[in-house]
Amino acid sequence: MAPQHNRNAEPPAGNQALIDRVDLLLGAGFIGDEKAARIVESVPETPGAIVDWLQQFAAAEDWRRFRRFALLAGSIKPPGLAPVIREALDRTPTPAEVNREDLVEILGEIRDAAAVPTLLRFFEETWPKEAPFHSASVKSIQALGTIGTPEAQQALRGIATNDRYANPLRWYAAIELEIEDELGFDEDEMLNGQ
Repeated sequence: MAPQHNRNAEPPAGNQALIDRVDLLLGAGFIGDEKAARIVESVPETPGAIVDWLQQFAAAEDWRRFRRFALLAGSIKPPGLAPVIREALDRTPTPAEVNREDLVEILGEIRDAAAVPTLLRFFEETWPKEAPFHSASVKSIQALGTIGTPEAQQALRGIATNDRYANPLRWYAAIELEIEDELGFDEDEMLNGQ
């Protein structure tokens, strides 16, 4: 069941002040672990509140803030983050302000085992449109490799052994499973074929 979105959803006043402060601290540019640590030091409420903030941004369809705070949350890795990220990645259509590749990376980094079906859907949707360069598809393969559950490994094996996928994608999946030699992939051929 799709969540109800309320464009007028406003966080409580105290939360809004914290959100605005974090937004200001995010500034421009790369949002990585160092910046996240500085923000958490400056606004210690962030790890406990950021998942709620992401849900509020999604409900209000404030995708610009959602994107920025999702990147921050990806570095903080708070409990409860995975379902919010999966839901955003599964949205159809995905808002233009949300970089789906970033969401894929976050799901891999937090090793969300429940994300395997979501990552497979993303892979199936993106790979045919990306030829000859499969950046988003490769990110989903890498996320599956990082997750590493039996279900993720089965999905990777399905990609690696299926001729309908582009050879470079099959090779990347085989690398994640460490079976590229077993399947007879030649690294030079795969890299030159991309």
